[in-house]
Amino acid sequence: EKVLEEESPTPAAVTPDAACPVPKVGFFKDWDIENTSDFWLAMFGLFLLGLLSEIAKSFRGCLVTEAAIDARNNEAKPILGGGHPDRSYWEKCCVHGVLTIMYVIETVFMLLLMLTFMTYNVNFVAAALLGITLGYFLFGYSRVQAATAIESDKR
Repeated sequence: EKVLEEESPTPAAVTPDAACPVPKVGFFKDWDIENTSDFWLAMFGLFLLGLLSEIAKSFRGCLVTEAAIDARNNEAKPILGGGHPDRSYWEKCCVHGVLTIMYVIETVFMLLLMLTFMTYNVNFVAAALLGITLGYFLFGYSRVQAATAIESDKR
């Protein structure tokens, strides 16, 4: 008698088809990539996600740097300070509120990028890394300039 070998079926999440060289499921079960246009749309979206994460990081870094420089520069204090060099309570709350919102946005972008890396899809990871790299190249220089401004302001 012949013994028939049973092949274990491969799940749809890891089986590429001829039209799309990537897994059929992206981050979520309902997000199906069924053709090449869906694939390239996902790649472009992940590229933009990486780019936006660097923009948010650079913007928040610039805000923190400007706040640090303003705190050291007496001329940048509010005119109506009444002899008290600090900002008013509401100004501090507004500044801290904007920084908090930027921090949350930056964290959400980073968590979504982490999910990209957890898919172990080389194409998705490459698109995200390309976006992060281009974002740092275009917007990361402002962080370097801001750090240099703080160092020169300390002297």
